[in-house]
Amino acid sequence: MSKFTKKAISKKAKPDEPKGPLLPCPRKEVIDVVQFQFFDNGEPKKLEPVVPEDGKQKRPGAGKSRYTMKIEVYCEAKFNIYKPYWARTASLLDASQIKKWTDEQLSCGKLSSKDHGFYADLYAMAEAFMEEPDSHWAKIGYLEDRRAKLRYPGQAVFVTKRHAGAMDAALFTNGMDEEPLCPDAMIFDKRSKPGSGRRLFYGFYDPNRTYEKTKAIAAKEAAVLSAQPIPIVQPDSFHDFMNRSPF
Repeated sequence: MSKFTKKAISKKAKPDEPKGPLLPCPRKEVIDVVQFQFFDNGEPKKLEPVVPEDGKQKRPGAGKSRYTMKIEVYCEAKFNIYKPYWARTASLLDASQIKKWTDEQLSCGKLSSKDHGFYADLYAMAEAFMEEPDSHWAKIGYLEDRRAKLRYPGQAVFVTKRHAGAMDAALFTNGMDEEPLCPDAMIFDKRSKPGSGRRLFYGFYDPNRTYEKTKAIAAKEAAVLSAQPIPIVQPDSFHDFMNRSPF
């Protein structure tokens, strides 16, 4: 038996019935913690245009985004940072791209006026931010199931960046009807290196300090098991974060 045959046999068979679309982000009232992780994937490589058999030239690098935001949502009472209840990665796009798509969808009847109004408000927020001093860019990301080609109504992530280095993010789960979920601060990851694929910034929405409490409990348990004095757990790394900014 060749290695190719073994590889084919080892692959799991696909189910006969296609899976349904992925669930949208949970409601705000059931969310305890949200972790935001920002990635800079670098400038897309400039490739030669591809002309397939159908003769339609495809744009090189289409579908790839330089900036992405990974959203991890935790709803369980017992917090485990490695096991989010819900997670999705959103491509961050220019506000003009969002406006163009939503206007087209509205004109052909594929988007309701309410949903169009939500994206229009995000576009207006981006335009207002770009008029502020030191503004670098403002991006919007759909929360979606790309496989099912489904974008969740009223759900998006809004991210802004200043030349001085400061970044802000907001997660909308129910359009403009509710206040967005925002991290206390977006912190530069000191271990991030160009080309490593590691996140560049991260932050937590954690109004009840669930993450800090979990870390304190874990430290006490570890101290008891090792028969060492219980250490004093400092607040999370948000302390003095501005002095650690590389910008």
